[in-house]
Amino acid sequence: MLESLPTRLARLISDRLEIPTIGIGAGAGCDGQVLVTHDLLGLFERFTPRFVKKYADLHAEMGRAFTAYRLDVEGKVFPAEEHSIEMPDSEWQALLDAVNNAAG
Repeated sequence: MLESLPTRLARLISDRLEIPTIGIGAGAGCDGQVLVTHDLLGLFERFTPRFVKKYADLHAEMGRAFTAYRLDVEGKVFPAEEHSIEMPDSEWQALLDAVNNAAG
């Protein structure tokens, strides 16, 4: 594993070793590459290392989703009937009867 090395240094090391090298921020001269999933998906907006390539901006999408969820809950839009589980009236009545009888 060669991490955050100058490209030509990583290539020199890779050329001289008999074992494969895996680079993370060490340029294209390594035998393989690693990119952290959170970096690849853009799951944060703070510091992004130079060697990271974002293939998506899920941080912004997650922010939109969380905001929409919060607004739906605050506005009593979620959960709606289609997101709720109900029980037959007969079972509900049997439960109420059992609770009332147990309470005395």
